[in-house]
Amino acid sequence: MQNNNFSAKHLSTDSISELADLKNQFGLPHLDTETHVKSEGDCNYYELVRKDKLFYTYKLNNVNFRGNNWDTTSTRSKIGFFGCSFTFGEFVDQYEIFPTIVANKLNFNGFNFGAPGSSIQRVCRSFSAASRCFDFEYAVVVLPDWNRIHYLNDDIHGARYLDISAHSPNFPTKVQQDFKSYIRLGNDQALKRTIDSVDWILDIARISNTKVILSSWSELTYNALSQLYPDYTIGRFPIIDTVIDNDHPGKQSHKEFARMIVNRINKLSV
Repeated sequence: MQNNNFSAKHLSTDSISELADLKNQFGLPHLDTETHVKSEGDCNYYELVRKDKLFYTYKLNNVNFRGNNWDTTSTRSKIGFFGCSFTFGEFVDQYEIFPTIVANKLNFNGFNFGAPGSSIQRVCRSFSAASRCFDFEYAVVVLPDWNRIHYLNDDIHGARYLDISAHSPNFPTKVQQDFKSYIRLGNDQALKRTIDSVDWILDIARISNTKVILSSWSELTYNALSQLYPDYTIGRFPIIDTVIDNDHPGKQSHKEFARMIVNRINKLSV
C-alpha cells in the first residue's frame, strides 16, 4: 500500500537548516541493518559486512558520517569531501583515507560526506544540503558510476530516497523493474543526468565562492567530466592497491589521490 503524503521537510534539500536536518536526510543510511559495536560519547562504531563474509568496523560521528565529530567553531578553512564508498574509505583506517590526509596536510577543517552506494544525484543533493550549513572554501567531489539511480520509493514506511545499482539486493519487484527500465534508457540519458547534477554543484559553488575539484573512479563518468569540465577535473581516482574485497582502493591509492588533490589546491591558491 502506498503512502502518497509526501513531505517537503523530509524530501527537499531546501528543508536543510541545521545539522539535525542534515543527519536525518543525508546521514549514513540503513544503520538498522548493521551491527552496533559500541558508543564513544555521541559517536558510534558499527560493523559493516561485504559479500556476506568480509567484516570491518568504522566510526560515525554525531551527524552519522564517518569519523570524529566535526569542529563547527574552528576558523580554519573548511573543505568538504563528497562521494560514495571511495570517499567514505571502506576497509581503510579513517586516518589513512584521502579526506583525512588532505585536511591534515593543508591544516584545513575537513568534513567527510562520503556515503557507501551513493548515486551521482545523492552526491549532488548532499553537496547542496551541506552548503546550506557550511561555508566551504574547497569541495572535492568524487562521482560514482552514472548507472546508479537515486530512487524515490513510497511504501508503508513513507516516502524516502534509495540508491540502487545492479548489485543492490532485496529490493521490491517494482523497484527492480524500474531500475531495468532506467538502464535501458542508455548512456545518453545517463550523461544528461550527470551534466544536470554537476551543473547544479557548480552553480551552488559559484554563489558560495567554493572552489570545486571533480574526479571519479568510473571510466565513463571520468571521461565525461574531463571533457565537459576540464577546468575543475583532476585525474581519475588511482587504483594502486585494493582492500580485501578486491573492489575498493587501499591506503596507497588513497595516499596518491590525496597527493593529487593537494597539488591542485596548491595551484588554486597561487
